[in-house]
Amino acid sequence: MAKILLYSIKKDLSHQLQNILGNKFSIIFCGDDNRSLDLKDIQYILAGCDYNCLIDLCANKFIFLYKNRHIPFVIIRPLWIKKIFFEFPGFLLSAFLDISLSNSQKDILNTLKSSEYYPGSSKFPIPPYDPIFKIIELQKIIAEYPLQHHSLSSLSRLLGRSRSWLPLNFHKISGIRLQAFLVRIRCCFALYQILTTNKPIKIISLEAGYKPLYFSQLFRHIFTFSPLVTRTFFSSFF
Repeated sequence: MAKILLYSIKKDLSHQLQNILGNKFSIIFCGDDNRSLDLKDIQYILAGCDYNCLIDLCANKFIFLYKNRHIPFVIIRPLWIKKIFFEFPGFLLSAFLDISLSNSQKDILNTLKSSEYYPGSSKFPIPPYDPIFKIIELQKIIAEYPLQHHSLSSLSRLLGRSRSWLPLNFHKISGIRLQAFLVRIRCCFALYQILTTNKPIKIISLEAGYKPLYFSQLFRHIFTFSPLVTRTFFSSFF
C-alpha cells in the first residue's frame, strides 16, 4: 500500500484525505515535530496550509520539504469562503516544483483532483455558472499559478465577469480582498524560494510581480520579518 505523509497541524484533515484516497493509500500524519519521523516508503507529501502565515511553522515546513525534496509534495489549502455562503471542506492544491511523477504518484494526485472536494472535478457540488464557483475558480487559478501575472482585465475575461464584479464579490464571498489573497499566495511561494535557493531576493520579488522595496514591505506584513532577515536567520537550519 502506497504511503502518503500529511505534514499539517490539523489532524482532522487526515481523516478527510483518507476518505478520499480510500484503501489504496495510507495517510501518515505528522505535526510540526518531525525529528523522529521515518520517511521510508513515503511516496508523496501533502503539506497543509491554513493561511495563518506564522513564520516559524511555515519556515520549518519548507525546510523539511526541501531536505526531503526527493519525495514529491504539494501544498493543500482549504477554500477561503465564508461559511454563510458555502460550508464545505473543499481544498486547493499548489505544486512548487515541476518534477516528473511515477504512475503511483500520479494516481495519488489524480485521485485528489477527481474528488468532490476539488474545484474543477465533475463531482464538485457547485455548478460552474454559480457566482461562488467563480470566486473559488479564481482562488484556484491564483493558488496553482502564483507567478502568473494576470491583470484584473484578463481574469475578468477568463471568468466571464466584469472588472468591477471580481474584487467586489471576491471580498463579499471570501471575506478577504482579492489583492490580499494574491499577496499571501505569492509571498508563500517566495518564502520557499528565499529559504531553499540562492536566488537574489530582488529577482524573487520581481518574479512575484513586485518591485523589491514594495515586496519587502508586503513580505514583512505577512511574515513579520523582512526577506533578508528571514533568509539570514533560517540559513543555520540547513
